Amino acid sequence: MQGVLMTNIRGPGFYPNETSQELWERAWSWMDFVYTYRDHLPSVPILEDLHGVYSIFSTAISLFKSDPATSVRIDATPGVRAIVVRSWTLSLQDDGHLAQDPAFATLCRLIERINFSDESGALEEAIEGAGGSMENLAVLGIEHIHCVVNHPGPIDTAGHR
Repeated sequence: MQGVLMTNIRGPGFYPNETSQELWERAWSWMDFVYTYRDHLPSVPILEDLHGVYSIFSTAISLFKSDPATSVRIDATPGVRAIVVRSWTLSLQDDGHLAQDPAFATLCRLIERINFSDESGALEEAIEGAGGSMENLAVLGIEHIHCVVNHPGPIDTAGHR
């Protein structure tokens, strides 16, 4: 996964369309596995920093969404929204450094670009990623607003500030 991020140093669109789609399928398999079995995986040192793991996941998803054809596949992939919202939740729990964290700005832009229309269970995925209830999702939205309003500095939620 980190290899995908590191080789994309030239920015969005570095991978040709077919390569982006194939890499997405492979990267998604790992993200889905880690998310699905997160409570059953043995103590793996990299998984001790869940915020870091999900930050890598959301950054990778954001990079893959820069290719239009891959973006359509991502929006059609069940479970993506749960991972994005889980990353959002973990980021806000670890808010001591958000104002300076470029990964948080990337996550905010990803949240705007991901398809959350409820035609295919997107709301249920968002609820799952937020902690399992509509109340958790509502609290997450409020925490996000609180974080953005109370953190001076360059948090970029939509090109603002």
